[in-house]
Amino acid sequence: MPHTVAHWSSGQETVAPVYTGYPAWDRLSGASGQGTYVMLFVEIVAAAGMSLVEAIETTLFPPVDFQIDNFIGDLERASLRTDLDFVREDAHQTQPTSIPSVPTYLFWPADADLPDLPYWRVLHVGERVHSSPAASRMEGFSVSSVRGTLGDPIIAVIDDAIAYLNRSFTKGTETRFKALWLQSKFEIEPGTNHPVKIGDFLSQADIQRDLDSERSEHQSYQNQYEDWPLDYQRGMKLRSSHGTHVLDMAANSEDSAYVGQLDLLGVQLPPTAVGDTSGRRIDGYIAAGIAWSVTAAVTLGMDATTPRPLLINLSLGSLGGPGDETAFLAAWMDLQIARFHRLAGSMTPIHIVGAYGNSRDGQLVAETKAAMDAPIDLTWRVLPDDRSDSFLEMRAPSGSAASLTLRLSAPDPSLPDLHADWPGVGEYHVLTTGPDVIGAVIGSIDPNGTPMAMIALAPTKRMDDGPTAPSGGWKVRVTTSAPDPIGVSFKVRRDDTPGQHPLYGRQSYLDSAAGWTYDQEYGTVSQPAAGNPITRQGTNVAFAGAQSDGVILVGAYRAKTGNPDQPIPVPYSSEGKAGRPDTDPDFSALSDDGAILVGRRAAGVLTGSTTRLSGTSVAAPLVTRALAAGYEKVLSGDIAPEDLLDSLEGVAIAQAEDVRRLGKRALSDT
Repeated sequence: MPHTVAHWSSGQETVAPVYTGYPAWDRLSGASGQGTYVMLFVEIVAAAGMSLVEAIETTLFPPVDFQIDNFIGDLERASLRTDLDFVREDAHQTQPTSIPSVPTYLFWPADADLPDLPYWRVLHVGERVHSSPAASRMEGFSVSSVRGTLGDPIIAVIDDAIAYLNRSFTKGTETRFKALWLQSKFEIEPGTNHPVKIGDFLSQADIQRDLDSERSEHQSYQNQYEDWPLDYQRGMKLRSSHGTHVLDMAANSEDSAYVGQLDLLGVQLPPTAVGDTSGRRIDGYIAAGIAWSVTAAVTLGMDATTPRPLLINLSLGSLGGPGDETAFLAAWMDLQIARFHRLAGSMTPIHIVGAYGNSRDGQLVAETKAAMDAPIDLTWRVLPDDRSDSFLEMRAPSGSAASLTLRLSAPDPSLPDLHADWPGVGEYHVLTTGPDVIGAVIGSIDPNGTPMAMIALAPTKRMDDGPTAPSGGWKVRVTTSAPDPIGVSFKVRRDDTPGQHPLYGRQSYLDSAAGWTYDQEYGTVSQPAAGNPITRQGTNVAFAGAQSDGVILVGAYRAKTGNPDQPIPVPYSSEGKAGRPDTDPDFSALSDDGAILVGRRAAGVLTGSTTRLSGTSVAAPLVTRALAAGYEKVLSGDIAPEDLLDSLEGVAIAQAEDVRRLGKRALSDT
């Protein structure tokens, strides 16, 4: 579209700092029409004059003079009551446990500032959700804490399009699924008894009825999704789906007599959230799925009067964020693992097995220093036909950002350049063409205190008459007035379209005039040349900074041609950052059968069908499966639970540069 009257304007957000950054872009770009509530993730903490019990009670039952409607879904309300019962009981013990906080999530009016609530520590403001009716049939769990001898582990998968009727997930003629949450786009319907609409819940009995019926799998899926939007129906009409393939790799009924008997839990994410790989939409749904899986596993342990170890496979993720333990999903995982240990017993194992990422060769990360006589110059290449917003995150050390200035030049010469100081928290600069916002630079601060300036651009292609930003090379220059060089990092948010999904995003990337040299591993001119600030380090998944030992990160390898016993990293498998071993992968697994025969074969949607998928998404469930198989030895007393990880067979990785991609051990392919 022609860009005629265009200008930059500046302003300052007046709402709480936690609403800056991505939520600010939603408001500035007009995304407020997409929903009037946001998902709000908080830690409930004790405050002055208020115990943790009272803080949880106040969250569940706000005082009458609380003027803003906030909603907690039925499932999360049941979970929060479980936590409340545990904290109450613990407080009366002779030696009470020190419980610092309880995590939860709720729905908050999107345009309302946060009140001064000392008993809430806000972790994350998620995407906007609709305020409209939606069909929903949900059942909660009634949970209490459980103690006793360990039982068999439970395997949970959080993914898209899970073919729950596939015979790969049965034990004889009986389903192994204990429960399946089919998440929909979360919606709010004020004034009803159940205001939060979050999808459908299928119990074991529901799934068994479909298995026992005369209907085909395809017909049963049609019946289940007939009242759902078309994009939900689409996943079960394709030959393959990511979620089915991943679960088959982790837990199919054929390859192991033990693993093939284990109980399953599933969280099927909304396709519209999975299709937006930036993490803005999907992170909240993943977080809700983790919390639900913890609650469900504790419930199943209680029903069996024995605690059940929990293995959650997460073969999804995004790139961006601070890259440490303060990143939202990293912090949430740590909190939910601590919660599981409270409810199921501190000795009951839980592992969240996550794919490390496929972004090493994507030109998405840069890190360098700006000096008075040497500014940083980068080109951010935004592709045509990109129907999603694009984001570039820039970070500078706390206390140094005030000396930095930014210049942003559009590929369309008719658009004005931006010359501005590094924006403070809540400060923004907006590029408009007429009444339409097509870009912005927004200042915010990470949870770890690091200043961030985010460049946001509207889609370059739309199916409606909304505003678009020009595609091409956006020039970014960072200069400093400080006498000493200032380090600045850059991360492009992941923005591609996953396989099996309709075209939505196209991945933007960074480029540098310093150029590229030949890369022996890739066989292309793709190695950053001397002076090129673009790096392959730090391309790992955003939650890699999680500090709990229960989070297991998995990279990908293939066997070296001519030497099948030697694992080598596949080119796409992400790389950690030098000096940050806490964010390196823990393991790697075989994701490709060869340099030519890529991917691994596993189940398609319908029973008997197969397909190939590759990536760290395929590697992660192999580690999940190996851990699950190891519990047979744990329960027989051959190994202790704390030795399970060390018992996994594999090739030790010694070189630091290889550890950043493969972890300390490449799992043997069995």
